[in-house]
Amino acid sequence: MAGQSKELNLTATVLLKSGYRPDVSLVCAIFKSRLPGSPDPKEESQTANSTELKIGDNRCFISYEVEPFPKEDLQVPCQQAWHWPEASTLIGSHSAFVRLAMTGQSSSLLKHHIEFTHMVASVAQASDSVGIFWEGSQAVHDSGQFQSQSEDLSERTLVPQLWVDMRVEKKGDSAYRFFSTGLSCFDLPEIEIPDSKRSIEEVFEFGYSVVYYSLSKQVGLADGATIGRADDEKFSIRRQPSYREPDREVVAIQFD
Repeated sequence: MAGQSKELNLTATVLLKSGYRPDVSLVCAIFKSRLPGSPDPKEESQTANSTELKIGDNRCFISYEVEPFPKEDLQVPCQQAWHWPEASTLIGSHSAFVRLAMTGQSSSLLKHHIEFTHMVASVAQASDSVGIFWEGSQAVHDSGQFQSQSEDLSERTLVPQLWVDMRVEKKGDSAYRFFSTGLSCFDLPEIEIPDSKRSIEEVFEFGYSVVYYSLSKQVGLADGATIGRADDEKFSIRRQPSYREPDREVVAIQFD
């Protein structure tokens, strides 16, 4: 939560169509234009295939590889990319990649996710990128859509799907369930709706709104509390084992 220092370890990969290496000075200029209030990125060291930047008190490592990213690490994320049907085809054509990592200490994981996202988008804009692999959510994104969705990203204008994979799956013949992947990177519990007979659209929209709320408040929802979209709407919250990973505690909402 905000105010407590947390270890920062964010990673993402920009997948490139060709072996063209983005210019780091251009990347930094784009970053400052996207996030003018942030500290200036300062180059600390550089080798033939990597650059270390200092952004405030944290480090951002940018490494370049003239080979495809391991296919086995992208196969499932591409197959599950319901928001990007062409993912397997377009990502399958990439021939090089840039891997980014931000490390250090953070009193606001949300703030540094925002900084890191703008840096990833800056690398994508400065290159012939075809896609982004966001490792915290194990999700892939179309490069152009990632850049546009993150353009106005700030603590007041969040875009949860950049960091959190959210999906609805069928449960039996007449019910649906929702789960998130990626909130744990903010030191928050994942969100689940274990069983709902509402429409798939309503289940997703409600789950999305809860994820947005958790991110914006940077607080895990309390066991025994209620949540709703209006004052007269109250759905029970339970802290309980995940239906997907029983050894992990999640926020489960009775959205019936």
